[in-house]
Amino acid sequence: MFKSKKENSNIWKFVQELAEKEKVESQQIEKIIINSFKKSYCQGENKEVNLSFNFQDNLLVYRKYEIVNKVNNSETEILFNDPVLKKGEIKNNFFFLPLDIENFSFSTSQQICKELYKEVQEIQKEKQFQNLQEQKEQIIKGKISHFSNNICFIDLGSNLIGHWYKEEWYSFHYHTGQLLYFLIKEIKKEEHGMNIILTRNNETFLRKILTIEIPEIKEGIIEIHDIIRIPGYLSKVIVESKKNFIDAIGTCIGQGAERIRNIGKYIFPERIEISLWNADKKKLLFNLLSPVKVISLLENEDKWNVIVPAKKASLLLDNKGEMLKAISIFFKKKIHLQIFEEMEEQGNCVVIWNGNMSYDEYQSNLKNDKK
Repeated sequence: MFKSKKENSNIWKFVQELAEKEKVESQQIEKIIINSFKKSYCQGENKEVNLSFNFQDNLLVYRKYEIVNKVNNSETEILFNDPVLKKGEIKNNFFFLPLDIENFSFSTSQQICKELYKEVQEIQKEKQFQNLQEQKEQIIKGKISHFSNNICFIDLGSNLIGHWYKEEWYSFHYHTGQLLYFLIKEIKKEEHGMNIILTRNNETFLRKILTIEIPEIKEGIIEIHDIIRIPGYLSKVIVESKKNFIDAIGTCIGQGAERIRNIGKYIFPERIEISLWNADKKKLLFNLLSPVKVISLLENEDKWNVIVPAKKASLLLDNKGEMLKAISIFFKKKIHLQIFEEMEEQGNCVVIWNGNMSYDEYQSNLKNDKK
């Protein structure tokens, strides 16, 4: 870079082009050049040399000498009658002797270039780290690159690789090349680069996706009260409309169920169900147990006895009843589930029909099922 007159005369152009290419301020490039030059040149017999730099139409480099009455090392002394003084300039009690950088050795020039690009890469890494920090807790998509032990490596583009850990893989079989969405959970600086930790389990992950697909949430028209979630299996999102004329569930599902399908693509294989908020806990429970309807609900201090028809009751017991357990935790009440038909067979069918299914509705469903 510094060997020929032509290249040296265009050094300012080179600085500008490099700054533009790497999206780094030209002043930063100048500092990098200075640091690279010093690291490469100030070695061996030049170790104690002071250098001065001038960036204008080209790069000018000087050995800088202080004018003193006496020196400690005679080998570095330039006497007042030394012919070399004609090659430099005295300014502010210093003598500046220009270096003939056009005729530097090839190895020195190469070393300077190497140090220059190394410094630029460090700046780029820092910028990349700062940009990622700004994206923390934001949705990002990537392709599965490969698996190694307990880590799934995700290609995020721009030479970035994210780490997705095994405890979040669920029982679903993921494959190389599969496109998935993640939340950036944490970014750590490490010796060999950055550790970008990704998650799909975080509740914020689902909230962000809901906000992306349902603008009314961002606008405050629809409020997410709570999310009851079994990551990788099922989420029940409790919503409320802040405007009487807005149907909260219909708005979230979207015309032709378009919104709910799009959300499903983000969180696949997890399913999502939208439930309507109600300040009455019993009515809210009915909403959360949907599509299963409740025949009877009896409350005993910290326990609810819930009687449901056999039809669709298996939905509440699916996946080892994890969602039913999660609903119990949400209400801070134990939920004891009983099947109405089983109670009838045992001769214990005296119930109070105080749920969201009437006796007439139950009988009507029986007739329809027989047909």
